[in-house]
Amino acid sequence: TATWILFPSIGLFPLLMTMSALIFFEPDWPERFAPLRVGAKPEREFSLHRPWLGVAAFYLALMVILPVRHYVIPGDVKWTGEGYLGSWQVMLSEKSGSATFLVTDPQTGDTWRVPPPGYLTPRQEVVMATDPMMIKETADLIARDLGGVEVAADVVLSFNGRPSAQFTDPNVDLTTVGFGVPARNWLEPEPGY
Repeated sequence: TATWILFPSIGLFPLLMTMSALIFFEPDWPERFAPLRVGAKPEREFSLHRPWLGVAAFYLALMVILPVRHYVIPGDVKWTGEGYLGSWQVMLSEKSGSATFLVTDPQTGDTWRVPPPGYLTPRQEVVMATDPMMIKETADLIARDLGGVEVAADVVLSFNGRPSAQFTDPNVDLTTVGFGVPARNWLEPEPGY
């Protein structure tokens, strides 16, 4: 827990590891906090029923599929972020980015830049500039606020200390990108460095 307090940028990882430490305790540790009456037998013997076996099988399949799904998704998971959540790609890449949004009025054709600080806290802005889904959500937020406009993102990203490169395609109106559309459709390809 102290790690979570000292290093808040690593998220829930320390808390999950603290909770996972319970597997190293003696198997009867919960009984120490809620012991049965001496000599009393449980009213019912524990047994697995078929519905619970199905739930357990589904859970185990999910725990195997989630961490490896990025192998079947095109593109590098560390660049596109697709298949990152729930995978074992934690702390494998360091990203820093800078984002502005290009807002176009389709009636007049006028385009202007909107910086994210007016919509996000400083912490949110840092995270948003490296996460494709947060970039899209911020574009949607700007479009809802201004109404009837097209919003594109101009984001440059430094990946693992390399020189900054264009991350998003600044010609794509993100308000037309539907939910579930792969981010790789509106991201620039990862530079070959």
